[in-house]
Amino acid sequence: MKLSELTAEQGLEAIANSLEHIGNIADDDDALSLCQKLVPQEGEKYIKVFARGAKTAPRLLKTHKDDVIGILAAFELQSVEEYKKKHKLMDIIKGMVDLINEPEVRQLFFSAPTSAAEEPSGDAQENTEEEA
Repeated sequence: MKLSELTAEQGLEAIANSLEHIGNIADDDDALSLCQKLVPQEGEKYIKVFARGAKTAPRLLKTHKDDVIGILAAFELQSVEEYKKKHKLMDIIKGMVDLINEPEVRQLFFSAPTSAAEEPSGDAQENTEEEA
């Protein structure tokens, strides 16, 4: 299920259920680098993304199989056990590709954070006080 298709409550539940798994991958520098390589670049042809994924995904799956399944299960609003019973290998591969290709997911989890110096905080007092 696409993040954009979830209701607010479902979306919060999916994010809450996936954060531990996402954190496990994010804490592993090698796995995080592999995930970042899977994200399609603007205007990039699918075959290029697939080729890069074919080289990087196996390492990610070997080290974080349970986390990948946990993330996919969370976004399908299923428990890990339910997901494992209902889905076959091709469902998992398709789920990974669909999730990584979803613009909302890329923006939420793969975009670089902006520097505090670049954008005002939104606090009028903080933004108008002079630095000492």
